[in-house]
Amino acid sequence: MTENGNDGTPASGEAKPDRVLSAFGWAFGLVAVAFGLGSFMAGGPRMGWGLLLAGILLLPPAGKVLGAAHPIFRRPMIPGLTAVAVGVLLLIINPFGRATSPTTSTGGDPAAKSTSVEKAGVAAGSRPAVDLVGQSDPMRPAQDALNRGEVTKAVTAFFSSAVPQERRTSPEGQQLRAAIQKAMDEGSGSTPSDRASEAFKAQQQALSGLATSAPETPEAIWQRVSAYEEVARVLSEHPAASFDPTTAAERTKLVAAASAKQRADFPVLRRAYGKIIGRAMWEQDVEVIVEGSGNRTIRFIAAMFAANRNIGSAQSGASQHLHKLRFGRSQYEWYRGSEGQVYSLEVPSDSAVGEWAAGDFTEVSL
Repeated sequence: MTENGNDGTPASGEAKPDRVLSAFGWAFGLVAVAFGLGSFMAGGPRMGWGLLLAGILLLPPAGKVLGAAHPIFRRPMIPGLTAVAVGVLLLIINPFGRATSPTTSTGGDPAAKSTSVEKAGVAAGSRPAVDLVGQSDPMRPAQDALNRGEVTKAVTAFFSSAVPQERRTSPEGQQLRAAIQKAMDEGSGSTPSDRASEAFKAQQQALSGLATSAPETPEAIWQRVSAYEEVARVLSEHPAASFDPTTAAERTKLVAAASAKQRADFPVLRRAYGKIIGRAMWEQDVEVIVEGSGNRTIRFIAAMFAANRNIGSAQSGASQHLHKLRFGRSQYEWYRGSEGQVYSLEVPSDSAVGEWAAGDFTEVSL
C-alpha cells in the first residue's frame, strides 16, 4: 500500500522513480516534437501531426494537466501510452489534411498526365528527372543547358570541340543527344527546318573550333577524324530537299566549310600518323615514311617484310586506319630501295564529306 504525505503527494520513497519518469518524459517528448516539426518542414503533415501531439502528451506538464482532469492519468506510464495511441491514431486517420498525389487529385490517365508534365517541364525550362552525365564530364555544359530548357545552347555545347567524339558516341552521349533531340522536337513552334538550322549552326561552330595543327597522340588524330564524320552524320540526317531555301543554304554552307577544312587537315593528319606510329614501331625495327603529294603515300620498311606473310598481316591490320585517313598508297619494303609490295587504296578525296560504315564510304549528297 502506498504511503502518502499530508498534501497527497507520494512519500520520499517514490520521489526518485517520479524523477526518472519525468526525465524520460522530457527526453522522449522533446525528441518527438522535434521530429514532428521536421516532418512538417519536409512536407509530411500526417507524420508531423502524429509526432508533434504525441511528443506534447509525453511532456511532464501535459501529464500533470491530464492527471488533474482524471485520476487514471496519475498512474505511471498511462500518459506515455496515451501519447503513443494518439500518435498512431493520427497517422492512420490524418484529420488535419491528406497528402495528395497528382494521379488521385486530378483524375484521368496517369500516363497521359506524366507525358504532359514532361512536356511542360521542357517548355518551362525545368530540370529533367535524371542527369545523364556527371559533374566533371565534358558534356556537362550541354546537360546543364538542357536542364535550364536552353535547347539551342545544349546543342552548341554538345557538338563543341570541348567534347571528345568518343564521349558523344558513348551510351551516355547517345542518351543525352536523344534527350536534346526530344526537347527540340517538343519545343514550341519548332519545325524540321528550325531543328536542322540549329544542328547546322552547332556543327559550324564545332568546325571553327577544330584545330588544324599536327596532333601529338593517336587519340587526337581520331578525334579530328570523328569530328568530320559527325558533320557528315548531321548532314545525312537532314537532307537538303526537306527544308526551306534559307535552311538549305545553311546546309550548303556547312558542306562547303567541312570540305575546305578537311582538304587542309587530312594531309596534316597523315603526316602526324606516320610520325606517331614510326616512334611506336621503332623498337620493332620498322621505319615509317609518309610522302608524296598531299602525304598520300605511306611506306613501311623492315626486314620482316621480306616475307609475304608479314606484309599481308601488316596491311590487314593497318587497312582501316589507312582508309579513314585517306591514304592512296601503302608500300612495304624489306630495305630502302628494295622491290616491295604496293597496295593502291580506293579512298575518297580529302574534300569529300561523308562517313565510313562497314568499310564503305558514303558521301553526303548536296
